[in-house]
Amino acid sequence: MMRSITEKGIGWELRNSIWMLWVFFPFAFFNYISFFYAAFRVRQRKWFFAGLIYTLPFIIFLIAEEGHFLFDIAVALALISWVSSIFHVFRIRPEYLLRLESQQKVQEKNLKQLKEAIAKEHILESNDEQQVISPKEEFINPMQPSIENESVSKRIDVNHASADEIAKVPGVGLIFAKKILAERERVGFFQNFEHFIQVLGIKPHVAEKMRPYLQFNTDDNNQGNQKKKMERGRVVDF
Repeated sequence: MMRSITEKGIGWELRNSIWMLWVFFPFAFFNYISFFYAAFRVRQRKWFFAGLIYTLPFIIFLIAEEGHFLFDIAVALALISWVSSIFHVFRIRPEYLLRLESQQKVQEKNLKQLKEAIAKEHILESNDEQQVISPKEEFINPMQPSIENESVSKRIDVNHASADEIAKVPGVGLIFAKKILAERERVGFFQNFEHFIQVLGIKPHVAEKMRPYLQFNTDDNNQGNQKKKMERGRVVDF
């Protein structure tokens, strides 16, 4: 009973051994094709060089004239290389099948990892779409708490809120809230949402998640700025 060399089974091994038939016919004229094919499939230079050696008798046979001693040498070499290639091809077959099996396993593993990575990307994108709440829905149901973060039930005025209040907004957190306060002190106040994301350098998909929960009241800030200007421009009458 024929024993299997690989885990793939005898059927797979026979299907991947058809390349050996080039050795048997027609009489050593194309035996080198088997070695070139095997070398190409599993990336083995030694079998490529073997194919070059088995090509020599065929080349000599083509260039030698009939009746010339080179023609007789070519026929003898072709016969010897034919018999030799038959033994040689059976010798490399087990190694070829094992290398081919290993190569296909690596390809299947890489393909599986690629499929998992693509599926993971689609899941993350789907979650992001479900978590984003549009401003239109927020205005329609202003008293309804956010599904994503129930601690935020109304819009936060970024220009007057504390770090703890801003930290409740989805996608912010306490650390980023402190950064927002630092930038607010630096610029004075945020004019609108676009000004806010520009100053903080917030990515678009994160900004869309935050938009329904933020507002920017600048009335008090404008009055404060005008008061400061009046104080700086007041003339004391002696």
